[in-house]
Amino acid sequence: MDVKLAKRPLSLGGVLWSTANRWVIGTKGRVFILTPECANASGRRERREVSAAIEPANSIEAVCLLEPLSEQYAYDNALGVLASDSSLRIFAPLGNPDTDNWSQVGSYKSETVASQMCAISCTVSSAAVAACGFMNGWVEVVGLKPLEDDSENMAIGTVLSIEAGRSAVCHMAWINGGDSRGLLLLMCTVDGGAALWRVGSDLKQASLLTTIGGQDWRSFTAHSVSGGCLVLAKMGSVAIVDIVTEGEPKVEYVPLAVSQTIVSCVIDESRERIYVGAADSVVFILAKQNGRWAGMPEEERVLRDGMRKTVVKSFTTKFRINRLLLRGLYLSPNGRYLAFDVDDQVDWDVASDGAFITRLHFHQFADWTPELLKRSVIKLADGKYQGELRYALWDLLDGCTAEDVAAMVEALQQINVASGSVQQRQRLAILNYIASTPKANMELLHYAL
Repeated sequence: MDVKLAKRPLSLGGVLWSTANRWVIGTKGRVFILTPECANASGRRERREVSAAIEPANSIEAVCLLEPLSEQYAYDNALGVLASDSSLRIFAPLGNPDTDNWSQVGSYKSETVASQMCAISCTVSSAAVAACGFMNGWVEVVGLKPLEDDSENMAIGTVLSIEAGRSAVCHMAWINGGDSRGLLLLMCTVDGGAALWRVGSDLKQASLLTTIGGQDWRSFTAHSVSGGCLVLAKMGSVAIVDIVTEGEPKVEYVPLAVSQTIVSCVIDESRERIYVGAADSVVFILAKQNGRWAGMPEEERVLRDGMRKTVVKSFTTKFRINRLLLRGLYLSPNGRYLAFDVDDQVDWDVASDGAFITRLHFHQFADWTPELLKRSVIKLADGKYQGELRYALWDLLDGCTAEDVAAMVEALQQINVASGSVQQRQRLAILNYIASTPKANMELLHYAL
């Protein structure tokens, strides 16, 4: 899918994938929010596009997701935006999130830290929470709550200040929303170090759990969390952290070959793989061998060839494949696609250099089979997914063939469930979503039944 941008995508963390099945692409002046629809039987995929804009006097430095929000808020999803005036802005959809542009519903600017805000991260526990990192090493954790007389706008609640270090904070992330003991917050600094902090659920105290890195001067630029595993990546190395085991988290370091800046990393639990993407479109693959993580160069070659074929097949205008720049890398909900954003625009002041277009691609893994499709549907029927069911089903319904529909319906019919059970309601909901896919696929459903 082609996305027309007026300015360069943000270099780090500028392309995000929402659990509400949306691509979020941040640029200096505007955040683009795109919702891909399921491709029909002919392979054509449409999309809906809205945006959130900042005032011309300032620019956007970073974006983060704030989802899913509870019923006390007037919307399900929101965005955190770091503005060049050292403020945090919150944008949310006040109308239809897929057809109406998003509006600013809140903002925060520190009154106590005399330094430039340079990193942000948001999460949702019992309420919305944001972390703001500063050039002097301080971090402020900010509670965000609806205004009592205006549920559409957010007010600032508790503010907790943490002296994380003396180096500028360059990357932050909330880890899995934490647990009853509090929230886990990752803070990375420009000197190559990182630290895990536990922040109390009431946002009134924080304690250092462990430090990570510090092996070289390079700073961590990407992370991923899944199944109790935290992956931190930077040029030349990856740190894999066990955040489940009691006591001090165990850290394993894996070297990477030469590449440009690391922009994304993805954990694929079903295949037991970690994908690490660099700006020069190099994708590293890590897998466990003899109990330790190691690179898989042969798998990397196969994936690189497959991604190139996906790019060639889906590009609609001329491009220079030898200088494609990777902006973001994400795994679709059920592991069918490795989704990625690339473009060949180097000079964003000259339209002829790349037509100001970045492109979203969906590379289907070679091992995706009807058997994996069946297992994925059964997992969804058991309630094992994040967010809403309709979003979790997206990559299964995308471009359905008669064989795909038959496999899904067969898997659902084989589930032995009690009448009125949650699993039965899940199964019926999945069947309804299959029937509500594009007209071409509705005919396939009747054929399968």
